[in-house]
Amino acid sequence: MLCGLFCLLPMQVSAQVNPKDGYIITNQGDTIHGTIDYLKDADNAKVCKFRKAGESTFQSFLPSDIQGYRLADEGIYYVSRLLKTDKVQQRQFAEFLVQGGVSLYRYFYEDDTYFGFVDNDGKEVVVRDDKLNEDLSSYEEKLEARRSQMQQVGAVMDKDPSVAEKLWKMDLTSNSLLKFVKRYDERYCTSDGDCVVFKSDTKKSKSVLPNFYIGVGASYAWFRSESVQTAVLAPEMKYSGIVPTLMVGADMMYPRQSQHLMTQIEVSFTPYSIKANEQQVEDAEARMKCSEFALRLGAGYVFSQQNSVNPFLVGGFSIRHQMSVKEVNRTYIVQKPTSPDVFFADDREWGTMTYLGIYASAGVHIGHFRLSATFDYPFGGKKGPQAKGSAIVGIAYRL
Repeated sequence: MLCGLFCLLPMQVSAQVNPKDGYIITNQGDTIHGTIDYLKDADNAKVCKFRKAGESTFQSFLPSDIQGYRLADEGIYYVSRLLKTDKVQQRQFAEFLVQGGVSLYRYFYEDDTYFGFVDNDGKEVVVRDDKLNEDLSSYEEKLEARRSQMQQVGAVMDKDPSVAEKLWKMDLTSNSLLKFVKRYDERYCTSDGDCVVFKSDTKKSKSVLPNFYIGVGASYAWFRSESVQTAVLAPEMKYSGIVPTLMVGADMMYPRQSQHLMTQIEVSFTPYSIKANEQQVEDAEARMKCSEFALRLGAGYVFSQQNSVNPFLVGGFSIRHQMSVKEVNRTYIVQKPTSPDVFFADDREWGTMTYLGIYASAGVHIGHFRLSATFDYPFGGKKGPQAKGSAIVGIAYRL
């Protein structure tokens, strides 16, 4: 089942689109409404996949074919512009972030992100996001290389002499620069008209949408403690029962790659105290006790992200770490060849145990609620009460 699910995912990623209402602007200035296939940033910069209202197929438009395109509801806006740097000159769809006395654009080339600052006369300064704070070993080198670039930006935003200093150590992200340019325009460029921010729908712009949740469940689990012969016989013991479990996690959606791809991370805590299936010593109830933390990482298929009720399937790998594993009133037998066997009970502590395993889960998102049923099968365990599997039914609230 898991292999089939994982084989299905790449096909879904390549086959699915992320349709959003929007429009294109032709080179003649006409607006045509329809549906835009809103994908990853680097892909959006190269081509616009557009389906005219009333039609069934998408057409591909290059930056030379149209002036730009935009998502509906005053959303994200791409315009055809020429990216000019020391290394490249390439026409592409640049994301129009801010329009004002100083406008801001975002470009993509290979694995790099560039930002263009443009004044009212059309003068543009392009800077590359050097990821200043990601590699501290090259921090000083990057900082020095930034100095001349930020001075050029300061020449475009010349009404504030502190611009270059403020940008010098700033993280160059679209959100930080958008706010920075917007504040500048609203303070110094009021005579140039209203400052317009196009990147208004941050949810639509995200490549990954995490849906965090917290919940509770009931876990039916079973364990087996194998028979051991020493001076006395420790017969095989089987334990099973229902115990509560707490869980926190996140379902990650990838709307700009596929409407069906989903990955999951979940951490759960389960306190076990379950009875032996057979009680062989009178007035000595045999139990298995431990506390378990489990981590589950998986990938799956969500049938839809657009409806209020969204079923899903997910499978992956689990790590289960059990602490303070203990058998209480475990049965022991003193075997005597000439008289009846003597049964007695005693406690046995096993310390900690860790299992690797696989799991499969089916569930449904209903508004803010998440219902799921999970089967977890562990591998390993060479001593004491060994986990043989668990079935978990849970309900969680999606934050």
